[in-house]
Amino acid sequence: MPPVIEYVPNANRAALRVGGDDWVLLLESPNDPVETFVLKRNEVGDAIGDRNLSRHSKVIDYVGRCLVSIGYSIEPEAPPFAGAFIAAWALAPGAK
Repeated sequence: MPPVIEYVPNANRAALRVGGDDWVLLLESPNDPVETFVLKRNEVGDAIGDRNLSRHSKVIDYVGRCLVSIGYSIEPEAPPFAGAFIAAWALAPGAK
């Protein structure tokens, strides 16, 4: 089952961080509150075929694909990232 990430029309940035045993995805908008989505470890592990989630790169790639699948065009940002964030993307409306 894919994680529940909803399209936020005004979002222009997404950032991913580890949150305990799960991941937390933040969708940021210039004038709106940040939308937060918790991606459960077991659901992400099942979706990528790696229950141990031994590499963050697999999770980052998967989350990027999820963002595209819900309607965003993404541009990965270059590290380093602030705090506990492991990835970030600039977002623009894309083709659904």
